[in-house]
Amino acid sequence: MAVTTSPYASDQVGAAAAAGALAGAHINSVLATADTDAALYAAQDDTPAS
Repeated sequence: MAVTTSPYASDQVGAAAAAGALAGAHINSVLATADTDAALYAAQDDTPAS
């Protein structure tokens, strides 16, 4: 029995890979923002009171 594949299968794989890369980039940006916010918050705690 021969297995047939859709001619659009490679397009679907490419679209899924692109969506995964986009989601990964978004997660990385959220983590970078959280790290920056935490660093700024910690820096405020280290400043002497006037």
